[in-house]
Amino acid sequence: MTNFSNNIARENDYYFSYIVKIFASIMVVMNHTISFRGINLDTPSTSLYISIVVFAIAKTGVPLFLMTTGFFSLRSSKIYSTKDYMKRFMKNIFFLYSLTVLVWLVKNYFSNDFLPFNYANLYSENISNIYWYFFLLLGIDIMLPFFKKISDSSTIKELLYLIFIIFLFQSFLPLILKRFALPGVNFYFMSSIFNMSIGYLFLGQLVYRLKDKLYKNIKPIILSILLFISGFTIFVLLMLNEVSGNSKFNLLFWDDRNSFYVLFESFAIFVLFYSVFSFIRPFDRLMSLFSRATFFIFAFSDIIILIVDEKKYRFAQKQIIDNFLFFILVYFICMFSGVFYYSVKQKIKKRYS
Repeated sequence: MTNFSNNIARENDYYFSYIVKIFASIMVVMNHTISFRGINLDTPSTSLYISIVVFAIAKTGVPLFLMTTGFFSLRSSKIYSTKDYMKRFMKNIFFLYSLTVLVWLVKNYFSNDFLPFNYANLYSENISNIYWYFFLLLGIDIMLPFFKKISDSSTIKELLYLIFIIFLFQSFLPLILKRFALPGVNFYFMSSIFNMSIGYLFLGQLVYRLKDKLYKNIKPIILSILLFISGFTIFVLLMLNEVSGNSKFNLLFWDDRNSFYVLFESFAIFVLFYSVFSFIRPFDRLMSLFSRATFFIFAFSDIIILIVDEKKYRFAQKQIIDNFLFFILVYFICMFSGVFYYSVKQKIKKRYS
């Protein structure tokens, strides 16, 4: 490829990342503010059905972030030094400890009883449940040199084999075991070796390898739309089937980004965005600015939710429309706070550089 075509491809890659990050951040906040929030899971209702639809789409948020990481971090042209790895790792460690202190301060502000602070809180249920994704990032940072070696030395067929094996055990097998009441596979066997997060990471890299076939091509757009419809329809119908059944609705089973229907949806959206936005790139600078705020949104949206709830600005949770209003409130607070933070940060950098 010429320098000109390389530059065009690079611009397309970065614009694509802006869109994916913004969409994924919307999905994450929707999942935490709309999906089943204050909804009675044991009684079929319009609110429950709408929650199921929103939930089915919102579960794509984290997989999209992971695939974006794989798309950019596992490129063969990307070279990391030991210093780079250590810098990323220490940055995430510092960020986790800072979040621990912030969550502790917020909880103490709204709590009647003083909660003693201990850095062991970093590993407590409160912080790990809210910010489990950052623990995952730490693991990825530690293993990234080895993941990159695997990616660099693998052919597309070998990557496909690795991805297929991971998704076979983590995506398809659990549903088959549940639906047919078969004996389960040992948890330690599945969780240690066939980790779904690694699968999404390599899936992102696979899209990077095949991106020339996706660039300004209508066929991948049509196929990805069909794949998304398939995954979404299967997801919704399976949940509706359980809601309408006699058994109690098991939300924890469906709250699973490892399922094959979430895989179908996430992969379809990822490919669709790359193909569509190779044709058009509207509001380039604005999308770039908003995408910089997505990490801020992911990091602080749950704290904003906690504050809004505790300040008693909570909407009537039994009305699904109020949950949508709650989502809009939280997302825009986080987005504008993130944009403001990064704008100030850039000005300070320019002034002292």
